Amino acid sequence: MGFKLFNEHIFDKMGATEAYFLGLLFSDGCVCHTTKNRYITNLGMNDKDVIINFKKFMKAKNKISKTYKRYEISFCSKYLFNKLNHLGCLARKSNILSYPKIPVNLIWPFLLGVYDGDGSLSLNKTINSWKMSIGTGSLKFSLWLKNFLKVHNFRVSYEKRKLKNRKNFYNIVLTGITAKAFLSKLYSSSIKYKPMKRKFIIYKKLNKLKLRNNMQPFDWELDYLKNNKSNKKCLELIKNDPRNYGWIRSSDSIAHFRKRYF
Repeated sequence: MGFKLFNEHIFDKMGATEAYFLGLLFSDGCVCHTTKNRYITNLGMNDKDVIINFKKFMKAKNKISKTYKRYEISFCSKYLFNKLNHLGCLARKSNILSYPKIPVNLIWPFLLGVYDGDGSLSLNKTINSWKMSIGTGSLKFSLWLKNFLKVHNFRVSYEKRKLKNRKNFYNIVLTGITAKAFLSKLYSSSIKYKPMKRKFIIYKKLNKLKLRNNMQPFDWELDYLKNNKSNKKCLELIKNDPRNYGWIRSSDSIAHFRKRYF
């Protein structure tokens, strides 16, 4: 067996770390079969720390290249190319991605990789509320992500717009407590390497801020309030729900919301 600059079998056994880097390749990666019959896998972005981690993950001796502020690393391997295609990371993928072919329990670290590649996080200072989004050029992938989040009880909004090249672009948007709960779930993924430093710093800063006062209950909270259980029991159900971040603090608050909405 000849000398290899990297481990082309790294994705043969999938775990949380492998799923995370697969998510990065889904978002900011490129897999292609060139006219010179070369099979290339490339990851490029402005954040050098992520590229360094990907190089370590691949057990690679390949050099990291830099063009302006963009860092890139490439690997030439037909085996790696075919493996990534099998996992759902397709050649010329921008508009045809659908979903990753990995175990369900690895979707969250996968989405952390997608978020590090194509996600954004901001704060609406007017209402002191979070806004998080993941964008993609693939209709199939956007619909898969939208459905996955809805199945897991995250309220999302779906945006479609035209780019300058007249191609469609799709945004999955989460706001307020929903965005906070989603990011908390992502960052609880047990990956070997630290996620993108730049976005994690923004998350940590925003995580210290209180969300706006007098927030409206979500639909799932209203469902609890509609039932015949006591205020105390409703509070217990809401607090134990994984979507809750403690903004309803007492059974008195439950009584207030019940009077207000019913």
